[in-house]
Amino acid sequence: MRYMIFDRWGNPLGDLPYAIKAIRTRATDGTDTLDVTTIGEINKDERIVFKDSMGRWAEYLCQSTQTARAAGMPVTVAYCTGSIAELSRTYIEDKRNRNANAKACLAKALEGTRWAVGTVETGTITGTANLAFYHCTVLEAIQKTADTYGLEVQTEVQPDPTGNRIGRRIIHLVEHRGTANTTKRFEYGKDLTQIKRDIDSGDVITRLYGWGKGIEQTNDQGEATGGYSHKISFADVNNGKPYVQDDQALANWGIPGPDGTRHHSEASVDFPDCEDPQELLNLTKAALKTRATPVVSYTADVTALGQAGLSAEGTDVGDSVQIIDTSFAAPLRLEGRILQIEEDLAGSLADTKITLGNIRQSYTQRLAAQQQALDKLVSNSGAWNSAAGGTGPYMKDLIDRINQIMNETGGYVYQTPNQGIYVYDKPIDQHPTQVIQIGGGYWRCASSRNANGDWNWRSLANGKGIFADAIYTGLLSDAAGYNSWNLDTGDFKLSARTTVGGKTVDAIAGDSSSAALAAAKKYADQMKRESDQTDLDNLAAAKDYAQAKAEEARKNALASASTDATNKANAALEAAKKAAQAYVDALDESLGQKSVFDRLTNYGKIQGLFMQNGNLYANASYVKSGVLDANLVKAGILTDEKGLQYWDMTTGEFRLAGTSTIAGNKASDLATTTAAQRLTSEAEAAAKKYADGIGSNTLASAKADATSKANAAQSAAAADATKKANSAEANAKKAASTDATNKANAALEAAKKAAADGDTSTLEAAKSYADNTATSHVNTFEKALTQQYIFNKLTNNGQLQGLYMSGGLLYVNATYLRSGIISGARSYWNLDSGIFSMSDANGVETVHLDGNGGHNALTGTFQTGTSGSRLWMSPKFKQNPIGGSADITGAGISFIHATDAAQQPYIAAESTNSEVGEISTLTFNGGRRANTDPGAFVRVGSTKTDNAKMRGVFQALVMRDYSLSSNDAKSSGARLVSSASPDTNAMDTYSELAAWDPNGAVGVKADINTGFLYLGGFLGGYTNRHTFDGSRAWKAWMPNGGAISVGAVATVHFTASSPAKYGRYYAVANADGEWGGIIMHVKNTGGQSGWDILMYNADRNPCTVDMYCDTFGWLVK
Repeated sequence: MRYMIFDRWGNPLGDLPYAIKAIRTRATDGTDTLDVTTIGEINKDERIVFKDSMGRWAEYLCQSTQTARAAGMPVTVAYCTGSIAELSRTYIEDKRNRNANAKACLAKALEGTRWAVGTVETGTITGTANLAFYHCTVLEAIQKTADTYGLEVQTEVQPDPTGNRIGRRIIHLVEHRGTANTTKRFEYGKDLTQIKRDIDSGDVITRLYGWGKGIEQTNDQGEATGGYSHKISFADVNNGKPYVQDDQALANWGIPGPDGTRHHSEASVDFPDCEDPQELLNLTKAALKTRATPVVSYTADVTALGQAGLSAEGTDVGDSVQIIDTSFAAPLRLEGRILQIEEDLAGSLADTKITLGNIRQSYTQRLAAQQQALDKLVSNSGAWNSAAGGTGPYMKDLIDRINQIMNETGGYVYQTPNQGIYVYDKPIDQHPTQVIQIGGGYWRCASSRNANGDWNWRSLANGKGIFADAIYTGLLSDAAGYNSWNLDTGDFKLSARTTVGGKTVDAIAGDSSSAALAAAKKYADQMKRESDQTDLDNLAAAKDYAQAKAEEARKNALASASTDATNKANAALEAAKKAAQAYVDALDESLGQKSVFDRLTNYGKIQGLFMQNGNLYANASYVKSGVLDANLVKAGILTDEKGLQYWDMTTGEFRLAGTSTIAGNKASDLATTTAAQRLTSEAEAAAKKYADGIGSNTLASAKADATSKANAAQSAAAADATKKANSAEANAKKAASTDATNKANAALEAAKKAAADGDTSTLEAAKSYADNTATSHVNTFEKALTQQYIFNKLTNNGQLQGLYMSGGLLYVNATYLRSGIISGARSYWNLDSGIFSMSDANGVETVHLDGNGGHNALTGTFQTGTSGSRLWMSPKFKQNPIGGSADITGAGISFIHATDAAQQPYIAAESTNSEVGEISTLTFNGGRRANTDPGAFVRVGSTKTDNAKMRGVFQALVMRDYSLSSNDAKSSGARLVSSASPDTNAMDTYSELAAWDPNGAVGVKADINTGFLYLGGFLGGYTNRHTFDGSRAWKAWMPNGGAISVGAVATVHFTASSPAKYGRYYAVANADGEWGGIIMHVKNTGGQSGWDILMYNADRNPCTVDMYCDTFGWLVK
């Protein structure tokens, strides 16, 4: 469903990107709300516009919002009401309606607003009234109008011609919202446990007294005293009875009398504005009708209601429904209605909840009841004033009655002029110990006295609140339950929006945990980097140390060489070889991950792999094929182009689109539940932490705790890294030093001995050979560290198959990659859930597969192939009527032939017509190979005529030349057309079967509005089944001998042109000739092959001319 957003001035802000939930609640009492949960933000007074499942436009006004953060993104719940709520901000000072109907009153209320008067019905209470709008809002005036005339308010919004914003806002006042005459039936029994039943606590009334406006009291001079005496009744127009009663209801809902018989359950009702007895009688009868049966409502989802016989399909607020409740002792039969529908526009129909029941008090009626109670107080203002001064004639009776009640419950009441009423726990002369004083606009209580004997008042209540030294209670809470303190259990709860020290509880909790985790991670990362650098530094130091020792041995050997140079040089050579090999082995063993990675990737130039923080990762941009199957795939951010699916590996932020599924549940449902639970749980945790830490600095404590844990992590990481580095350095130095020293000493001794022997030339040769051989060994090993060598070491000679080499290039084997999500710039694939998504260059999702088949979407144009026979589907299929100029668009499917065709067959919806606006039809076109070939077309649905009136249509056409418009004078073909319109003029509702060519049409047409059946064309028939048969000017009787004598009688048989195979003919006949005395008529009712005609000469003279017969027959069963 598309949700359009507008600012408070009506300017479009674009579409709502995604609605996680959209709970819409509508009810007969005037409730019309929309609670939308979405990713992003919606601001107060912005408007949400959409078209609902019944094709009606709706507009809602954002009243308030609640925003939380989920996976780093704002999730907003916008609480909206129907846009009629804007009329609560327009004020009326004084407008009067005299003897006016409801339509006139509504028009006056809406003056100066952008709302128009729609359909206004007469009213269920009265047709005309005197109605004043005084110091009220426009919305209150509308509600008062509805209440006065007994009508219900219904709003309608219509889009402008562009369809992109609201053009008209209309208010209807109807006697009954929804469908009044219905066959819907609901039966409730005790076995239907999934349906919640509510029975109103009010008494069922079978006899009701009705009272109207009070008669103003006057003094002896006829002047108003400000009080009122008795009220008018309808006894004079109701056979002397001031009440109405329901004797049928008495049998079920009466009360037992002292004699064992049923007595009426009685009550009264006031109509303080009513001055006419007959109108008062009607109002009281209407009131009794609503109170003579229990007020019962039933709430359930559509599945449970279906089990009770009520189908939710097509159901709307206000629809009538027959209710049978068999759980009562006597089955209860009610005329009920659909009272409320609560649906999730973004969810499933199965989640819709419906409340139904018998007539309930509407929103406007509740306001009227409150007003009546206030008017009742005002009407008795004179008596109240007398009571306040203690001078009223009935004041003593009032005090005595209060005393009687209080005495029965342990209290004693005293009234003191100009002070108010005192209630003591004992009589005043028996030294009471507790007292309550009720004065003008306040009350106070005391349980002790001061030293001077006055009461020590410690608790006070007035219009500003309650003031007391102590309040004893179990639970302190706001009305919605967002913030509460249970003094019995100690449970303390604050909402996420509650502020402490200028920051919300949600922000405090988030800041504390996030800061601690961030600090700890920062320290750990730093220690890791320092540890890696230490390893590299230690390796370099070991290498330098070994080289220095070898150089030292070489210099010592040269300085001391003197004996047997050849033999000892050979020994030195072997020692040098071993020393060099030891160095190579040490180097090989000391090659760490970083060195191997640099050699493998040519210091990062080959980008199939990358390393970060000591971990090796595959770069997904260089993944070629297969299945990703690896223990670890490293990336910074995995996301799709649109950002609906997102995973920041650095920060841990993770989010899914609402349509994604997790363990079979939609992410929208989980997100809403999780967001709500998170707000609640984090708020409760922060609040409990706040409550437990009263008197201490909560933030400082959290920070100290996080710092302590981070320092501990840092110290542990540093100690471990230092220990490893020192151990590596010590081992390297020890091994290199020992080996180099041993080999150098041996070389030194040999060199000394050689020097002693005096063979200097041999010594020089040995020295040179040893240097060259050692260098050669090192160089040879360095050259051996090729890409293939490193690859073999890294993969255990190819046994670890996550990587492979081909043509000198290194690849990741996708068969061994294992990952939850693969994402690119415009595509996304969650391998765990199966969700696959693609988007266009603007970031709009074009392909969505949810992995379960529950919500798959392929947007835009779609083909099943690129050549040959194929299907072509488009949400913007365009049609143009032949010979017309209108552009008609809607979703469509074209069936494309493998070879050329002038028109491909298609099935398409007609949603918008550029000339008449929005319509709703489905068309079928069989297509044609050549442009002038015959063709056929079918249209069914609801369209508009030239005057923009809606009409239903079924139209089937076949044409000889489909390139011509059916209105073209040269066209010819056949048609079957049925059309229905709410209008009652001729040809507004008709059906036609006809064929036509340039000479005109032949066929039959029926028009219900005129009652005519139109026939055109010659009369024919099917072989052996002619519906009609006969002849015109058939020579039936010829003079015999020159004349037909007077009184002559003859019978002639007419043979049908196509004898009937079934049934027979009834017929009539008439003489056709120049002799007026000849009479002809059918002799019998006829048969299958024809009928007999009796002829008679009734003239006084013989007939001398030939006589012809006109006869006509019709086939009967």
